Amino acid sequence: LLFAANSERSACARIGIVATKRIGNAVERNRVKRIVRETFRELAKIFPAGIDLVVIGREGAQRISSLDAKAEWLSVERLIRKRAEAVLLPTTAT
Repeated sequence: LLFAANSERSACARIGIVATKRIGNAVERNRVKRIVRETFRELAKIFPAGIDLVVIGREGAQRISSLDAKAEWLSVERLIRKRAEAVLLPTTAT
């Protein structure tokens, strides 16, 4: 997962998904993207407004179920929130 601040800080969180041929054929890649989008929609409350999230699929991603993906994201919810909020903090130049 990669995080970036959206140029519109008040906008809802957005997601981008990278699924390369390493994951599998088109059917498997589309399934992975569908599961990631579904999980993102269901767990949208854990992402603060103004954040852009990029999910990079890795080999083996085609074997994950929707329930497994949701459980995995919930298990690292605290880390997700912490990283997202760190990205949104204004940088201070000294």
